Amino acid sequence: MDPLSLLREHHMGNKPVLLQGEQMVFGNMRIPRDTQTAYRSQAGGSQATQGAFYTIDQLWFFLQNSKLSHAQYLMACNKNKFKGVSLPDKRDLLAYLSGQTDHSAAIDLTIAPLLADMMANAGDQPPQKRHRTSEGARDALSEQQTHELLTEARRLVGAALDGPALVPVPSADGEAEAGASAADADAAAGVRPRVKPRKRSAPMPSGAALEALSKADLLEVDQITEQELRTASRSSLLLAPSKKVFATRLTQLVDALRERTAKPPPGSRALPPPGQPPRGAPPSDGKGGAKWGKAGLASQPPPLIIVVPASTSCKINMWNAADFLVRGVFVPTAEKRKDPANKKDVHVKHTHKLSTGLSLRFEIIDNVATLQESDWRRVVAVVAQGEQWQFKGWPFKDLAATFANVRGFFLRFADEGPPSMIGASDIKTLVLSQDKRYLDATVTKEFWQSIEKFVLASKRELLGLE
Repeated sequence: MDPLSLLREHHMGNKPVLLQGEQMVFGNMRIPRDTQTAYRSQAGGSQATQGAFYTIDQLWFFLQNSKLSHAQYLMACNKNKFKGVSLPDKRDLLAYLSGQTDHSAAIDLTIAPLLADMMANAGDQPPQKRHRTSEGARDALSEQQTHELLTEARRLVGAALDGPALVPVPSADGEAEAGASAADADAAAGVRPRVKPRKRSAPMPSGAALEALSKADLLEVDQITEQELRTASRSSLLLAPSKKVFATRLTQLVDALRERTAKPPPGSRALPPPGQPPRGAPPSDGKGGAKWGKAGLASQPPPLIIVVPASTSCKINMWNAADFLVRGVFVPTAEKRKDPANKKDVHVKHTHKLSTGLSLRFEIIDNVATLQESDWRRVVAVVAQGEQWQFKGWPFKDLAATFANVRGFFLRFADEGPPSMIGASDIKTLVLSQDKRYLDATVTKEFWQSIEKFVLASKRELLGLE
């Protein structure tokens, strides 16, 4: 058996594989972590330019993080100092290691080292090493001792936490007599008795037991933190797919800083411009009174805007936008128009609850000609139809600036390819199934998750989070 087959067998059987130092541990077997496997990288695209063979630790780390997106996976590789698996290889490699396929064109068993040969080579050591205790026996004994120390340390900590927290410290005979006479004198004089130093009733772990407990706790903490994903950071706010988008976002950040520094300092009260109500006052109704909602509060801010194509040849338009974006079911436009009872929506209003618990109101439209200059800041998403003329008349310099200010989406079926404009722009592609309608809800969820991430990163001022 070769290392690749060994890893596949353990992964399919849900058997643990550990990385300890410079070795990969498969049950009772250990092999060096830099051992080459029989899987060759296909990133080159041709037989002459194929990449090197993946090592066993690269494939192990890929399996540990197979559910992450490719960008998150590369960040995890960089953080943990692993070489990553290239994007073209991931699907075929995961299918083989998971048992979905039994063969792969990227596997070359002619160069794969056999485990039997590796064990034989490990046994061909100089004589002075062969007379010593085997490394496997010493490692097994060390693991057993570590487990015993860890068990004992946890028992001591549990006993200390479950028992009485503090007890008096026993003293010498002379100190006990002196303490007793002093206590009698204090009692006769009506003085409150003095409290002697105390200590814990149960001993705490120390030495090797404490070291084993600390290492085990740190390992558990590392395993937990590896699964954590930071939603945003100072660096992620500057991430951009191209130089043009980066320059646009950088300009937005500079403008926001200028506006913030131009505001009056805290504690000072700036007078409002003539004709405007003081800050904090409810909006005016134009007749000298305040404009209030049904609950007695000032009316809510206007909804965020999602733009869909006006053409009925597009996958999503005002005929089926409510079905897909609100109810999570894709209904073809032609099918909707067959029924005379169905009418095209002028606009669709929808309230969506974010993962943070905040509810946002959205309005779906297909005619941007009615938008005023102040309304464009509320446009957060657009469904592209694949042609640049769709964005003619939009108040942005170019497509890069458009998709830096508005999250772009493109819907296609699984057997269709995206237009050239979609591949060259920062547009998220959503793939629909031709006949599996139960998968539509997953695509709709992906749509709203992407909008939520975009709004929290680039439109926080609309949420009052500046």
